[in-house]
Amino acid sequence: MVHQLSAAGVRYHAASQGVRPTLTLRAQWNRELDVLDASFTPIEEGFSNSLGLASRLTLKVLSAAIFLVASCLLLMTWLFFRRLMHQSENSRRELALSEERLQLGFQ
Repeated sequence: MVHQLSAAGVRYHAASQGVRPTLTLRAQWNRELDVLDASFTPIEEGFSNSLGLASRLTLKVLSAAIFLVASCLLLMTWLFFRRLMHQSENSRRELALSEERLQLGFQ
């Protein structure tokens, strides 16, 4: 089909060199191009459907990946703050113990 379209283009170009094509000739070319266009339509629709399917699949995969990364970030943040709270609690206990020792030392 592509070869037919290319050949038609070459023919039309050669036929119109130096002369203006007649209305009858142009009508014949239009009919031939309409036939070629009709043969390309199913291919174009199939290609368009494939692109649509690939686009929807890509969207689903990327959405899942974003959700997974966001979940991991939330988990890591929770673990970080949990560790930070334990460290803070340990520091508070050590400070209270240190103050108690200091009070015992002054008595």
